[in-house]
Amino acid sequence: SSGINAEYGEHGEGIFKPVSLREKLVSDYFFLIGTLCSGVEGNKNLKQSNIFEIYLNLFEKSPDKALLMKCVLVSLTYGNEIIADVIFSTILHRGSVDIRIFAVRLLRVLMRTGHQNFDKFVLPMLVSQLYAYSSAGGEE
Repeated sequence: SSGINAEYGEHGEGIFKPVSLREKLVSDYFFLIGTLCSGVEGNKNLKQSNIFEIYLNLFEKSPDKALLMKCVLVSLTYGNEIIADVIFSTILHRGSVDIRIFAVRLLRVLMRTGHQNFDKFVLPMLVSQLYAYSSAGGEE
């Protein structure tokens, strides 16, 4: 946890700063985690490393949460691992209106591409937005 604070510095000038996420290989870190999360052995190792909990902590400490959340949303593999689904759900329900709209658009992409766990993951997430407190997510 103390390492996470050090990654931002006083003014967000660490490895997870927006310019690093946009222009350097830092964003590829998220895709590596997403690739690992698509397999049974990778998920086991990710659970042991507490990476999913670290993601949730990053969202709390990040000066630019929206960009981090988008990187995580597009990189994880959903429907195979409950923890990745929980992260998606957390972002979908606790994120800003812009992030929720982004997440709903991602669900739309998963639906169009015939996501293998449509009925277990995509559909319940879409239905949950029907009951969201703000209708902004459901407008997409």
